[in-house]
Amino acid sequence: MKTPDMDPDEGPGAIVGFEVEQMILPRLSGPHVPRFIASAFSHQAYIVMERIEGRSLVPLAESGPAPIGEVAAIGAKVATALHDIHRQHVIHHDIK
Repeated sequence: MKTPDMDPDEGPGAIVGFEVEQMILPRLSGPHVPRFIASAFSHQAYIVMERIEGRSLVPLAESGPAPIGEVAAIGAKVATALHDIHRQHVIHHDIK
């Protein structure tokens, strides 16, 4: 489940970006895209999508430098996923 960041310092751009994501996600498909389940934009805005199994990169990032081979393998997987999204005419501007 994803909810928008309602930080006042973000301005209206965060909400507009969230609305755009609500419109685009249901139209995307492929092995690198979580299946869209539901969304709302009323009292509490949210998007519900399927959980994709796999390990989080947070512990790896927090543990310090990783071996170059592991970093390259992760980068290749991310590039493949982005390529699949780009083929659907979408550019993701929030890669972390």
